[in-house]
Amino acid sequence: MQARCRAWSRRSTDERCEHRVQPATELAHRLEHIHDVSKNELGAGTPPSSRFGVNAAWYRLCLIACNVLSAMKALALPSNLSSARPKKLRFALLNLAGKIASHAGDLILRVTQAAERLVNLVAARARLLVWMPART
Repeated sequence: MQARCRAWSRRSTDERCEHRVQPATELAHRLEHIHDVSKNELGAGTPPSSRFGVNAAWYRLCLIACNVLSAMKALALPSNLSSARPKKLRFALLNLAGKIASHAGDLILRVTQAAERLVNLVAARARLLVWMPART
């Protein structure tokens, strides 16, 4: 035990701290990215009230949305959307141009050129359904 401690103490200060500095800077970059996305794209930068409790709940909801989006990108979305920001996800998945028509008592969605995106959305939803717990 003493030999191992002596060998560790003979290392230079740079060698001892090198393995700690790199993960700390990576963590700082990830936290800055999460803060930027939540503040500028998910609405955490504009608190809805002057009351602290309401604003704290709002900020927590924004962080939950950020976590759900990152999990969805990792688990369900195709690889071309794995690094997409929330605005791109919103336009790629949720804004789908189509025309709703009623025929013989049924509602029909007529999709134009965005049918490929619709197929990707259906496939992503199918991958997400695998993670849902079964209803009892």
